[in-house]
Amino acid sequence: MEASLELELSTVVIAYNEAECLVSVVSELHSALSRAGLRFELVLVDDGSRDATLLRMRELEARFAEVQVVTLSPNRGIGGALRAGFDAARARYVTWVPADGQIAPEVVVRLYAERARAPMLTTVYRSREDAWYRHVISSSLNRLIEWRTGTAAKSGGNYLFERSLWQAFAPPPDDSMMLSTAFRKRLREASVPIVEVEIDARARVA
Repeated sequence: MEASLELELSTVVIAYNEAECLVSVVSELHSALSRAGLRFELVLVDDGSRDATLLRMRELEARFAEVQVVTLSPNRGIGGALRAGFDAARARYVTWVPADGQIAPEVVVRLYAERARAPMLTTVYRSREDAWYRHVISSSLNRLIEWRTGTAAKSGGNYLFERSLWQAFAPPPDDSMMLSTAFRKRLREASVPIVEVEIDARARVA
């Protein structure tokens, strides 16, 4: 317990059928956080994958002391994977990335370095190396979120927050993609400051 209280940053890595790129993405993230001198953990969430994702996670868990694995079955979707990862996180600050390598480790390091700006830092994409159809999907999702919540969906990427906020303001059980929007909405209703940070997203590893 004492060791967990000393952790500075939990990074949740969510994965569904990402066996092809998981090891390289997590290894790169581990190296970057180690170079930054952080006391961190990597919470790898396998969201009911049907490939060798869980096997790769177990290998990483054996390789790195900072890794803990969370398994879900059946698949719960992005919201369910994030909820499970946030619930398992033990550090004072929590962030997350997808296992496809789209968000560079430098973004995680930067968000943690800027943590004093607000209890939550949320990101918007300045640029995003993606296929045209993924841009169409993202735009459609943002319109759906605005229709469901009445709030424009500005955040396209990951975010960093104090773990105590999740403990106090986690939205009611809803494992849909609306979880992130609902979490931020509850923070705004409680007048918790949120600062947006522009980031660049890379092309997916696989």
